Amino acid sequence: METSISPIWKDILTMSQNPFEITKAVDYTDNEIIDTFVDYPTGGYSTFAAPASPVAKFLVGGKGGGRTHLMRYYSYSLRKSQLERYIDAVKRDKYIGVYFRCSGLNASRFSGKRISDDAWTTAFNFYMDVWLTEYLLNTLADMSAHDCIWNAKQQTAFVRAALEPLNAAEDVLSGKSALSDELSIESFRAGLAAFRKRMDRSINNAAINGTLDVQILSNPGVLLFSTTSAAHQELIGLQDVLFTFLIDEFENLDVTQQIYINTLIREKDRSTSFMIGSRQWGVRTQKTFSAGEENKRGSEYEWVELEQKYRAAKDSYSEFCIKLTTARLAQAGFGDLGPDRLKKLFAKLPETAGDRFGDTAALAVLGSAEHISRPHLRTFHKGILRWSDNAALADNMIEIVSRPRSPISEKLALLRIYQQWSSSMTIDEAAARTIAEEVDALRDGHGSRALVTVLNLWKNDIIAQLYVENNRRPPYIGLDRFIDMSGYLPRSYLTTLKYIVQAALVRGQVLFSSEEPISVDAQSAGVLEASEWFVRDAKPTGRLGQDCSLAITRLGTLFNRVRYSEKPPEVGVVAFTTDLQGIGEEVLDVISVCKSHGLLIEIPSGRKARNQGSILRKFQLHPMIAPKFALPIGRRGELKLNSDEINAVFDPSISEEQYATLVRRRIAPLTLPFGSEPSVMSKPSQGGLF
Repeated sequence: METSISPIWKDILTMSQNPFEITKAVDYTDNEIIDTFVDYPTGGYSTFAAPASPVAKFLVGGKGGGRTHLMRYYSYSLRKSQLERYIDAVKRDKYIGVYFRCSGLNASRFSGKRISDDAWTTAFNFYMDVWLTEYLLNTLADMSAHDCIWNAKQQTAFVRAALEPLNAAEDVLSGKSALSDELSIESFRAGLAAFRKRMDRSINNAAINGTLDVQILSNPGVLLFSTTSAAHQELIGLQDVLFTFLIDEFENLDVTQQIYINTLIREKDRSTSFMIGSRQWGVRTQKTFSAGEENKRGSEYEWVELEQKYRAAKDSYSEFCIKLTTARLAQAGFGDLGPDRLKKLFAKLPETAGDRFGDTAALAVLGSAEHISRPHLRTFHKGILRWSDNAALADNMIEIVSRPRSPISEKLALLRIYQQWSSSMTIDEAAARTIAEEVDALRDGHGSRALVTVLNLWKNDIIAQLYVENNRRPPYIGLDRFIDMSGYLPRSYLTTLKYIVQAALVRGQVLFSSEEPISVDAQSAGVLEASEWFVRDAKPTGRLGQDCSLAITRLGTLFNRVRYSEKPPEVGVVAFTTDLQGIGEEVLDVISVCKSHGLLIEIPSGRKARNQGSILRKFQLHPMIAPKFALPIGRRGELKLNSDEINAVFDPSISEEQYATLVRRRIAPLTLPFGSEPSVMSKPSQGGLF
């Protein structure tokens, strides 16, 4: 029985006890980023995302892939704390990471308001130069104040060298002459900050004034690169250090604004590099303002998809997730838990020694109801009566498959009987008896290799059916399953743990105690809530988001109907194949957006169509969504959907009635009596069917 608790106390308990409450890196302090950072196994993140590399990198992937946590960890503000002298940390790393979030830029300010696009583009380009340079100067000023390593002469030389290419440099310095006064990094920083604030006022008031009064003091990129070059030349200790600008949430910039960043990447000097963090769909262009040239992958930049790196070695990703878990628990005061102990903190389904089929858990699902009233047996009995109107045959078939102490044996035998029934369009009592005997032999350890394979393939679906037939949701339990469910998105994994802990707290359970592991009920409830969260979080905004949500609901419902039919055509159906022929642009757009936002995962290899040389495209429902529709986490089988079925799922103009009609048509061959009519062979014969 669940423990009742008020919503207010639920929030208080969650915030005070849940080690996974914070799942977004932007919500962490610098110290928390350090405490919870886990380097990736097998060489670390630096093997594919090295901030000290002179080659620019686009760090892309789905939402929650760990980009922000990683980029913040690479930033100067975090790296400096690891050594007493900040300059020593910089020399050790061989780079200074200047972290910058595009969301703080509010890029939408730079458009409209009766100002021409050309004027806004020019203003944005110089504003970015100023802002990035200001971020760099914040770093240099902090180093100078802490280590006191650059004297007045060096700082003056640095500021003059940085400002030498600019026009009217005294304006940048709030009236100070760059040529006559003693200068400092701090005065440069303060002057530039004041100048940016004046730009902000003009930009923000443009809608009211109808004018944009912004002074452009240099050509694009000049201020930024002259400052990094001057630091290289004039500030002792930085001669061999790379200035890496860590520009996060790139998707918040529009196409023209991204073109400017691309131009900086193309035109950068040897003292500067860039690491761009973005959702994969958020990189809209590789064009530049450099004579219309495009940056080329492998030449001007490297493309790093974190999920691909994670997916390349599943064991490494699993190890990484376990370390993330132990780091969060250690930070929350639960101690240093090893992987084996950690996994034992999550309850398993009941089992007994020698229970090969999982009947102990199955019997617990069925409860104390009479054996003959088991839903799968009632369905079988009704199906035979509907097909033959022969009560004696129905009773005999129930007697053949009935195994009161082994519901899994019954379900496995029924699956084989249904497969035979569907292919032959008739019921064969002798064949059913043979199937039941083969299943008995398998349960006793003497089954054929072929039937062992069938059990291994279908067992999870059989157990899931047993739950659903008895009005219960299939359980989703255990760290390994939560890791698989994440789809190589660490935040999704941590969010799943967050909701599981919330569910455990609401039920009054003790957290992470070996004496009281988190219950199966709490785990499954948390997984379901995480699944619902993922759909809300991943889908885009606006009308397209509504269309994607509808499509995913329809696709998940179709998969659900197939999985819980009497004769599923494939094991673990969570994917579909299609040639996408005869599909309209609107439907293709919905599929494309579902894919780019991670609701669907496209399998790169596809699948070759039967009797044809063409390759069908294959898409999988993201495993985080699977529990929402009581589907398996892992991908095994798939459905081939024709154009009518694709349209019914992904076309928002298709009505629910039309969609339901198509689903019924698709499910009919999988449902008793499999579209068959009573056969002449069903009439009594010697030792035959009846």
